[in-house]
Amino acid sequence: PVNTFPKHNLYILNDKEYSAGYKLLPDPATASLKGTFQLHMLQNGIWKDTLHNIQLEYRRKLTHSVSTYSALPYKFYTNDSTLKAHTTINFKINHNAQVISQFKNKNLGCYVKGSLYPDSFIVISAHYDHLGGIGKKVYYPGANDNASGVSMLLNLLHYFSNHPCQKSIAFVLFSAEEAGLLGSRFFTEHPPIALSHINTLINLDLLGTGEDGMMVVNGSIYPELFTTLLKCSAPYKHLSSQLKKRGKAANSDHYWFTEKGVKSVFLYTMGGISAYHDPYDKSETLPLTAYYEIFSMLKDVIEKL
Repeated sequence: PVNTFPKHNLYILNDKEYSAGYKLLPDPATASLKGTFQLHMLQNGIWKDTLHNIQLEYRRKLTHSVSTYSALPYKFYTNDSTLKAHTTINFKINHNAQVISQFKNKNLGCYVKGSLYPDSFIVISAHYDHLGGIGKKVYYPGANDNASGVSMLLNLLHYFSNHPCQKSIAFVLFSAEEAGLLGSRFFTEHPPIALSHINTLINLDLLGTGEDGMMVVNGSIYPELFTTLLKCSAPYKHLSSQLKKRGKAANSDHYWFTEKGVKSVFLYTMGGISAYHDPYDKSETLPLTAYYEIFSMLKDVIEKL
């Protein structure tokens, strides 16, 4: 299931209309609500109508996500700092939510057969889902998260389809990552490739920047693999001295594979623009600072695995 906001929504605070996603954001679990309410500032900095269980919270950045349910309280966020001067706020709202109980989606995949070890797989993965929109006018493009990872995967697929390796290389696009890593979880629970046959999984997510280098999640768990990544990054200025490592984290689709004992890492770039889970994450402003360097590095890494 997934909670969606498919219809036109209206949010007016103190007679001023606020655009969803830009100035006001419903919590992803917020149910439908219509009416006019008076919200009062509480000591913790949240405006609240205790009678109807409605909350409005100030946040510097509005970051959207996905919920698989709807629930109380009716919760909203705003980045309008001028509202902090008010102890009460009149809130007129027409918010439309719809829970889709059976939201169908699919993982996609293919593989290039290895020339010497066809039953041993290197898996390159990326999630192709994002957040959709709010109503008919607000759209979350997801250029960095995760069109950047999907395009990197497709470029690697194009290259290795013409330059096969000794091992087979599977290219997998996961769905429902934003709803809780559901696509990759399903894959590990119903594996079309025996997990014991996966030599290494490299997950690609958020590869559109790179001014501050790149992080390797699980890099400290698999030091030999990190060393290979480090050596292959040496020729590239954005990566050579800025390839960093950390431990386990359930923050992308590599996670379920790690939990099943598959050697897995997750790569994401750092620095650059701050657009993330908002309408500003669009291709026109995505710098792709280290993108071509990462492609060359990954090509070398895969050929060495």
